[in-house]
Amino acid sequence: MTLGSIVFISLLWQGNQSERHGATLLLNISRSGSQQTSDYAYDGFYRLQADERFADTVVRWIGSPRGTEDILRDAGIETVSLRTKDLAGFFTVGRLSSQVIRVEYAMGDSESTEKIAGALTRTLNRYADELNRDARDPSWFTIIGSEPVIRDARISFEKVFGGSVAVGIFFGIFLSLFAHYWEKQKTRNRE
Repeated sequence: MTLGSIVFISLLWQGNQSERHGATLLLNISRSGSQQTSDYAYDGFYRLQADERFADTVVRWIGSPRGTEDILRDAGIETVSLRTKDLAGFFTVGRLSSQVIRVEYAMGDSESTEKIAGALTRTLNRYADELNRDARDPSWFTIIGSEPVIRDARISFEKVFGGSVAVGIFFGIFLSLFAHYWEKQKTRNRE
């Protein structure tokens, strides 16, 4: 009975989940131009090292509440109802290599999900341009965003069913043992 109840409630919840779309996109750190020099460039070692440090900066921009709010506003999404903690955790960001960053997020509709991808690249490039405003370095950093991969982000039937069966079996065994213990206590008290 416990198993059946837990499975039924879980499947009822799974069927009534609200629509949610998850997106994953890649950002590549590149340079807007190249610098000609007669000096030895150490096979581009220092340029790659600078790209890596700039990629760390981009990761911090995306993970900050200020960066997230600017990105969402650029996409035309209301941010007043979001707390600072919500803004800080909106994007899941990770560096895959020295110049490649993966960004994951989820929204209720696919249109907003796509808008955020474009706003992400525009906002980050605006931040990068602000850093180069006075220096006007011709080989400054630029961020190139890929098209997002958008999928249904709701929890699948298989996961909910499997998890509810496992939880149902656990609680079923626990309640059976507790009921058995309780009956033994009643029997001892009568004797």
